[in-house]
Amino acid sequence: MAEQDKVDLWINGEPVSGCAPSSLIVDVLRDDLGLLGTKKSCETGACGACTVLLDGCPVLSCRTFAGSASQRALTTIEGLVQDPESRRLIASFTSPDLPGCRDCTSGFIISAKALLQVDPAPDVTEIKRALAGHTCRCVGHEFFIEAVLKASGQTQTDSVPPQTDPPTEERFPCAQATSIRDIRLPRLAEAVVLGSRFAAATIVAIDAQAARLAPGVIAVLTATDADVDGALRLATTTTYVGEPIAVVIADSHQQATRALSRIEVAYETIAPAAAPGHRAPTRDPLDMASGQTTRALAGSGGAVASWREDRASLLTNVTPTDAERSALFAAAGPGLAEGRTEWTGLAPASAARRGLSRDDAIRAALLSKTLGRPVRVHPHAGSFGNTGNSSPPSVHIDHDAGATAFSRHQSMDAAARQRGMDPLAFRLQQIKDPVVANGLTRAATAFGWTEKWRGWAHDDIERRRPGIGLALTNEGTADAEGSTIAVFVDVDVDTELGTISLGDCTVLVITGSAPSSLLRLAAQTGLALGVETALVQDAVAVDDLDAAPATGHFLSRSMSTLDSPRAAYILRDSGAEAEFSFETVVRAVASATVGALVNAVRDATGVSPSALPMTADRLRWRNRP
Repeated sequence: MAEQDKVDLWINGEPVSGCAPSSLIVDVLRDDLGLLGTKKSCETGACGACTVLLDGCPVLSCRTFAGSASQRALTTIEGLVQDPESRRLIASFTSPDLPGCRDCTSGFIISAKALLQVDPAPDVTEIKRALAGHTCRCVGHEFFIEAVLKASGQTQTDSVPPQTDPPTEERFPCAQATSIRDIRLPRLAEAVVLGSRFAAATIVAIDAQAARLAPGVIAVLTATDADVDGALRLATTTTYVGEPIAVVIADSHQQATRALSRIEVAYETIAPAAAPGHRAPTRDPLDMASGQTTRALAGSGGAVASWREDRASLLTNVTPTDAERSALFAAAGPGLAEGRTEWTGLAPASAARRGLSRDDAIRAALLSKTLGRPVRVHPHAGSFGNTGNSSPPSVHIDHDAGATAFSRHQSMDAAARQRGMDPLAFRLQQIKDPVVANGLTRAATAFGWTEKWRGWAHDDIERRRPGIGLALTNEGTADAEGSTIAVFVDVDVDTELGTISLGDCTVLVITGSAPSSLLRLAAQTGLALGVETALVQDAVAVDDLDAAPATGHFLSRSMSTLDSPRAAYILRDSGAEAEFSFETVVRAVASATVGALVNAVRDATGVSPSALPMTADRLRWRNRP
């Protein structure tokens, strides 16, 4: 490229010369300048992690070319860290209790900065709108909404503890590695995976010659290569869109991606039911229990591996559990043994509304040992093709929000209905522990249950119908060890459109002694997860990768700040020695939220929902009760 074709940028108050106008801003920041605070996550403009300020306005750097930013002021999270006026904002987003990966945090802060420059004291609705383009896969969005309120001086919350010292890289590691894409190692080779375009097909032929001759390419491997021996998990007959069929290894990610586009594949599509191992996704709650659902995930999957003599180091986005470690070593090829492998994660397992790809870790380890250099396998559409026993990509959203809990919570209300009892009174009748009973009564009063409860008989004629619902963890045994979790919700159902509007929520957590800020954050996360499972997140199967490049097998919508409910949290110490872990509270609140929403819809309409999520296309009340 001629020198006169280059453009100059102004980044964080400093000039940057000689940028290719066709380069994406995110690549300039991360690859050319080493500014890793701007995250490269979904690469489709869906997650908001790559947000930067361009002349004070938030833009997606993964969708903005350097040519359009020439001679304009670009500000990244690193620039805000150096800005004294932004320290209060950054400190509000920095919590020692936050267990997530923090990949999304920089993007949230950038958009919050843009909002506060225009309106120093925004209300909750304005904050939700400003942050709506950002997705967090680890914790609930309430944390981020409250952080903006705190930064604007409007509130003080337990979940965002006060800080007076300016943020540093140790306290806010914006420039440190928080994802697989951030890792920088000498001689690091980049591996990108080619996924099947079709859900069920036989790979008739793969022509990779042009890719092998591309600049910087080290190797191109397919299932037919003799030296692979099946260990790379490359398919010849596919069972889901995005299933890996080839892998390209090159000196740079850009070179690997360009070479990948040169591979030509001949498919012979077959009926999905005839494909070996194929399991079509459904909307049945049973699939919620078995993890047969996925969503548009940002930054998940991938792995980095490096060998030194006979020892392997593996790095994944999420810390593996003991079961995942065992499964990896059971499935791995020769040479990868537990006693000679150090496997760590960048985020704790409790951050985990995401999942872990065992196959990506195996691919990285095998390629690294073969090449004699570190290898990064980048996240791809098939990263979750083998996280459990399922063939399609899957993420275990919430084990307890599946068929068992779905039915159990409804059965408690059904039992109360048969006796003509208030659902709250019926549950209190079952509870023997006074701590649990008193806590539940207090939460019901805060929610206004008595004022809102209309009894089982109500008008069936109105199009818009209000309803309230309640659910507890361990229905029927809520006094176990003096601890419980309960959720109260109210809804408004439009029976013509099938839409559900969520109103007020009250969450009760009674557990052993634990930091209140951590419990509250876990409750917020669980509530968001439950709302998403019941009302928001839907998965629709696709047959062609071109229709779903970000998710592979499904098109889905994830929860945003606009879906965040109004919620009150009541946290009580039961005095019990046993504590609930963060993950346990998240799953329990999610389960209770699903049950409460299902019961609220039944209360509003007289019809028991039969599938999750309860979306408009399946909540048309054709048969009025």
